[in-house]
Formats: sequence, structure tokens, C-alpha cells
Amino acid sequence: MAEITWGQIAKTVADKTTIDEQIDADVLTHNEDVSAHGQLGEGIAVHRMADILDHIAESVNNSKILKMARAYKFIVDAAGEGDYTDIQEAIDAANADGGGRIFIKAGTYTLSADLTLYSDIQLYGEDDDTTIIDCDSGEHKIKAIGTSGTHKKNIVINGIQVKDRVSDSDGAIHFNYVDDSKITDCYFTNNLPDTSAEIFDVYLEDCERVDVIFNRSVSSHTFMGINGNEGGEVRYNYIKSTASYGILIYVADYCEVSSNLFHLCVDDAIHVDDATQNCIFTNNIGRELGAGGLNLASSLICTIIGNIMDGDDTAGYGLKLHIGGHCQIQGNFFKDFGTQGIYLTNTGHCSIMGNRVSSCGGYGVNIANSACEDNIVVGNQLEGNTTGGLNDDGTDTEIGHNIE
Repeated sequence: MAEITWGQIAKTVADKTTIDEQIDADVLTHNEDVSAHGQLGEGIAVHRMADILDHIAESVNNSKILKMARAYKFIVDAAGEGDYTDIQEAIDAANADGGGRIFIKAGTYTLSADLTLYSDIQLYGEDDDTTIIDCDSGEHKIKAIGTSGTHKKNIVINGIQVKDRVSDSDGAIHFNYVDDSKITDCYFTNNLPDTSAEIFDVYLEDCERVDVIFNRSVSSHTFMGINGNEGGEVRYNYIKSTASYGILIYVADYCEVSSNLFHLCVDDAIHVDDATQNCIFTNNIGRELGAGGLNLASSLICTIIGNIMDGDDTAGYGLKLHIGGHCQIQGNFFKDFGTQGIYLTNTGHCSIMGNRVSSCGGYGVNIANSACEDNIVVGNQLEGNTTGGLNDDGTDTEIGHNIE
């Protein structure tokens, strides 16, 4: 007797339609449903393999499972093959529904107004070379602005190119009072000031725990500005041909700036302007720098380890610390800076150990004045510097085992 599978069993005693027959009928009904497909009779296999997915917004109709069932809440496509053609409309719709992920397909989206983000909005571009937000040589930008009492949170910008912003303030991306957010895998280019002001690809102001990782900046004014931030990581960014600094920090606590590559910056690769403490500067690389490597003012309890900075025989300092102290300076390599290698003024209680400084125009290490108190300078290689290996005009400096 032939084996009978479950699909051959009748649905009921009264209805002799087999289960297989009923499934085939239901699939056929779905395939011929005009509301479900672009054209009558479209096969399910063709539907699944199509380059353009139709009825995107209605792929899952049950509102209880919509957010979980779809990778993206909305898709933006300038060519009209998505849920929206306008990014702000998609953001506003997602915000009205509690936030979510928005996928932006390849295309150029020119800003005619600021692009405003809210908490829990996540923008994912198809590719940072082809998903382009064009500021059109104007002041419009991507912004998320909270207040001191109500911070925006959980914002993501990923895989988007942002270009051609011309302004005299803040950044092409500007976060103010934003927490627990990320800017990753983006490409910034040609964001420049229309005056002598500092402007940035990314400007973070009064933010907490915002990470900026795996981005690239080419031919902008300054890649990043940080002002009043606490926490957050700036890592693995490629920063080339800035007209000013690579990264400019005004005020920061507990931030990490690590493993970034700076190439052909006109000014310092990393410049700290004021009141920064408990920050980490490690494993950054600078090549053909127009001014200095790390220039840190009013910096306390900072860790400066494993950085490699090449000044390309220009004026400036490999590392300059002024009006600060209690920093750990270890295992760095500074080369070809025209002014000094490691330079301390009005800075005390630092450990300068195991560094290599060579071919600098002044001293390898210069403890410049008596206000530099209780520093330790031990085990450094300070060979081939024009004026000498080590100069100590400090107070109670502990010196030993350096090679000059």
C-alpha cells in the first residue's frame, strides 16, 4: 500500500480538498492579489528575487510585529522605489511611531533645510560613496539638539557621505545635548568655513558617550570638534588634508581619542584648547603634519601612549603640554618637528618614560621652566635632535637612563 503523506489528507470529512491543494490555492490567491504585487500573476519566486521590493511598507501588516519583522522601519529612495523620497519625512514618520531604523538608498539628497534627528532615530546609508547628503554650499546641516534637562538619546548615523557645507559655525553634523549615540562609517568632504571661523565635519557639544568611529574626512576644515563632552570614543578615523586641525577639543572629560590616522593636516593633528582631564590619547598616527602632533593645554590626568607623529621637518611640537599635569607619557615616537620633540611648560607631576624622539629642531625633551615641578624623565631615546637630547629648567625633576 502506498504511503500517504499528511499533505494528501482531506481538510475535513465534509471538505475533501487536501491540505496540499488548499496550500496551492492560497499561494495562487496571494500571487494574483493586486494589492500584494506589482502586477497580476506575478510568481512568488520572481517576487522574492526582484531587484526592487514592492509594497515595502505593507510587507508586514500586523502592527504588533511590524517593528521586529522588518530590518528597517522605512526605506528612503530618491528614485521613488522606497517608502519615502525625502529623508526628513521618513525621520518624522519614524519619530511619530517611537523611532526606528531608516535605510537610505544610493542617491544624492540635497538639503534645503536642516535635517533634524530625534531620539531613537537610526540612519543607515547604502554606501558612504553613493548615499550622499549634499549641503549644497549652504549652512544646512544634520542636527540633533536636546536641552540641558532633556538630552536626545540613541541616535545612529552610518554609511552616509556628507559634503559641501559652507558656514561660519558648528558642524555638518551637530549634536548638542545628545547621549549614547554613534556616528560610524561615514565620509565627509569639502565642509569649509565662509569666514575665518572653525567649522567641523562633526561637532559634539555638551554630549555624553557619543562614539565617532571608522569615518573618513578628506579636504574639510577640521574633522571634529568636542566641547563640554563627557565619555565617548573617537577611534579608527582617517583624516586627510584638513585646512586646520584634525581634532579640536575645547573641554572634555573621560574621552578616548585612539587609533586615528592624520595625514597632511595644516595645523595640529590633535589640539586641546582648555580644561580637559581624564582623557586617553593612544596609538594615533600622524604623517606629514603641517604644525604639531599633540598640543594639549590645561590637560590633567591624561594618558598619552603609543602615538607616532611625523612632522615632516615643519615647525611645531611633537607633544606640547602647557598649564597641566599628572599625565602619563609613554612609548611615543616623535620625529622631524621643527621646534621641539616633547615640550612642557607650567606642567608638573608627569611621567615621561620610554619615548623615542629624533630629528627635531630643538630638544628631544624640554622641561621649559621652574613651574614644571616633580616630573620624571626616564628611559627615553633622544638622539639626533638639533639643540640636544634633554633640557631641564624644571623643579625637582627626576632624570635617569636616557640616551642622548
